[in-house]
Amino acid sequence: RDKMELQPAILEAVRNRVRPILMTKLTAILGMLPLALAMSEGGALEAPIATIVISGLIFHTIITLVLVPVLYSIFEGVDIWRKNRKKRKKQGRSIIHEMDA
Repeated sequence: RDKMELQPAILEAVRNRVRPILMTKLTAILGMLPLALAMSEGGALEAPIATIVISGLIFHTIITLVLVPVLYSIFEGVDIWRKNRKKRKKQGRSIIHEMDA
């Protein structure tokens, strides 16, 4: 909206969001760690699900911090390319019409 360049905008957004994302994910992962290590009675039954939850949280963190900005950059870049192509095509048509007149 502020007409900021794409790359600096993505880097600033990641810089602003990385700390809250890491804090919440780390809290959840560390909270699940005792379950995953089966440190309590009956923990052997809960350890596999806790391990899966921890793995999912780690995977989701990587997706959030790496894949989402990359995909946004790709899609936004394609959109900018498409708009520029459309604008050039339109300018080419107007030049042809001016030459005919």
